[in-house]
Amino acid sequence: MRIPFFSWPVQKRLPKEIQIGCDALRNSPNQEIVLRRAYDLVSGRFRARRSRTYILIHKILSRDAERVWSRTNFLHCTHMNWILKILLVGSGWFKEADVSEHWAFVWYCSPHQYLRVRMHNGHEFAVDPWARTYGVPFGKYARSIPPGCQSADDHSTNW
Repeated sequence: MRIPFFSWPVQKRLPKEIQIGCDALRNSPNQEIVLRRAYDLVSGRFRARRSRTYILIHKILSRDAERVWSRTNFLHCTHMNWILKILLVGSGWFKEADVSEHWAFVWYCSPHQYLRVRMHNGHEFAVDPWARTYGVPFGKYARSIPPGCQSADDHSTNW
């Protein structure tokens, strides 16, 4: 579901550490490798935590990329996606229009943001670094499905 809520733009001036990541990604051989490397960077640095999503709700409105990047361990899905978007656009391989924010529900009632990233060849990937904590692989996104049920589409996972 595409809703332009928490759809933050990429900043023109990037914090030094994020710029270093963008510069490293710029040297990748193709878009898909850039996307996978940026996804690994974000999902390896930050984690989802169900309880912290609510306890730290006051931090969800922060739009200071340096402050968000400096956090350790937990980040809200919206911030993970924003950092991923910054890395992709900053790499020079993607435009902001190639990265769109979408919404699903997890745990049946909690709104959750994931990204859809369009490649130059027209292929599109669902990307959800937040959900990697829960075993959702690259190319899929989290959403609540009762255990044992199969999804109607291949863009989701059972968890």
